[in-house]
Amino acid sequence: MSFNKSRAADREYVIHTDAGHAWVAVPLKTLVALACTRNISPYSYIKGKTAYLEEDCDFGVFVKAFELTFSKKPAFRYAKHYDGLSPIRSCERFTMEKCLRAVMQKD
Repeated sequence: MSFNKSRAADREYVIHTDAGHAWVAVPLKTLVALACTRNISPYSYIKGKTAYLEEDCDFGVFVKAFELTFSKKPAFRYAKHYDGLSPIRSCERFTMEKCLRAVMQKD
């Protein structure tokens, strides 16, 4: 797993919203490097090599791990808002096992 700490610290993480919820998109390898995959709930989603962390709990887990690692808050920007349901809701539910398997797969 290749992880660029500087790139992770300086990137803008994208927030996706729909009429009832929000998620922040985070590369799976970033979650593994921050050692917070064990604390992510199945209310978050995985698509490819990206996790979509739900706003109520998992978003905070990521922010806390990020701050402990980089001594600063992550930067965010908003993506398109969906008036109905976001396509994120049809992605696979997050599990630590799915995350680790996806990270280990070659690109």
